[in-house]
Amino acid sequence: MVHETIEGEVIVIDLATGTYFSLQGGAADVWALIAAGNSTSEMISALAAAYREDAASIESALEPFLTELQAESLVTVSPNDDGRRPGVPDLKATGPFAARLEKHTDMTELILLDPVHDVDSIGWPNLPADQKPGT
Repeated sequence: MVHETIEGEVIVIDLATGTYFSLQGGAADVWALIAAGNSTSEMISALAAAYREDAASIESALEPFLTELQAESLVTVSPNDDGRRPGVPDLKATGPFAARLEKHTDMTELILLDPVHDVDSIGWPNLPADQKPGT
C-alpha cells in the first residue's frame, strides 16, 4: 500500500491488486488520525472536537467507515498498546462529519504494469536476482 494526500484528498493504492481508493473530507481526517497512531476512542475525541459534534454521532459515522477500511484490508486492528503516543494532526474539519471510501478499479491493469512490482526487497530500481535487465 502507498498513500498520498493531495489538496485534502487521500489517495491509497493497493499495489498488490491495482485498486485505488479516494478518501475526502472526514475520511481524510480519519486516515490522518490512523496514520498518527490514534485508537478508535482517541479518533472519536479528536473528531468530535474538530467537527464540534457529540462523540456519539461521530462514533456512529466512524464505526462503519473503519469496518469498511478493514474489509478492504487498508487497516488492521491492533488489540495491544505498542507504547506509542499518538499525535493529533491538523484536521480539515468542514461541515458535518461524514466519512466515505470510494473504491476505483478502472486503472487496475495500468497500476499492475508499474515496474515497482518487479523489484526485490531493496526496492526500485533493483531487479530480483533471478531477473536480468530486459527480460
